[in-house]
Amino acid sequence: MVDQLVVTIMQKMKEQYPGVGIPAAMRAVITSVAESGKTYITEGTVSVDSPADAVGTYHYRNERKYYRYTVKLLGNDGGELSQYPELIEIESRQQLEAGDVVAVVFLGNELEAAIVGG
Repeated sequence: MVDQLVVTIMQKMKEQYPGVGIPAAMRAVITSVAESGKTYITEGTVSVDSPADAVGTYHYRNERKYYRYTVKLLGNDGGELSQYPELIEIESRQQLEAGDVVAVVFLGNELEAAIVGG
């Protein structure tokens, strides 16, 4: 009777909170990369003290691209986990290549993923 209660509670938890059934972060291999078409700006200042003809403080502004990735989750042994679907359209500012291994986290106890490291 207690066993059935635990099974029922776990099933309801998994329905309400899909993240309960999967780890919060996993390794993944990037299977495809595309530019998203969106950009962002980085700005700052840099002080230069040599050579003498370049001494001063300079302002810089760079426009950089966002990328969209598709990834396949990996197990601890580095093999692909076939029980999980390929995760698509993960947007990131990081510029990575197909074949790179990254860490992904699942946001807000949902199945939406974000790349946090390469």
